[in-house]
Amino acid sequence: MVRPVQLLAGALALLAGWIAWGWLFPGDEAQIRAALGRVAAAVGSDAGDGDLARLGRVAGLRQEFHPDLFVDAGPPFRELRGREAVIAAAARTGGMLRELEISFVDVVVAVDGAGLQARVSLVAEARFRDGDAAGRAYEARELDIVMVRHEDRWVIREVVLVGGLEPLS
Repeated sequence: MVRPVQLLAGALALLAGWIAWGWLFPGDEAQIRAALGRVAAAVGSDAGDGDLARLGRVAGLRQEFHPDLFVDAGPPFRELRGREAVIAAAARTGGMLRELEISFVDVVVAVDGAGLQARVSLVAEARFRDGDAAGRAYEARELDIVMVRHEDRWVIREVVLVGGLEPLS
């Protein structure tokens, strides 16, 4: 006869195994969300960041972007083609804006049946110190992103503006 304590212990062991499996072998969506998190962290800047630390983080974006990356984030930004051009623009932006914080919200990931391409829709939010203003500025843009498997990693191949969002007042 199986005791309730044995059933509970077995259920907990199965739950722990399932969690460990997901942590050791994350699915496509978890890998994509992790890549987006790395991009947000690399582009952002801290008040105490030096130029070298910021440039080092931005250089790490190389592994998150496809070599033929295309970005159209809408005005006032110009279209960018190629991984190196996007990394250079990110380095410039991080150097001009103080205390830049990037976050991605309302993220929806749809991976194709073959697991080779994913469409991601999200809202990119930027908070930063704007010049000598006392407060922080805010901007949000709705983006569609195409990610592909490249050299066994999920990388961003295309970013296109869907629309700019006005902050709530």
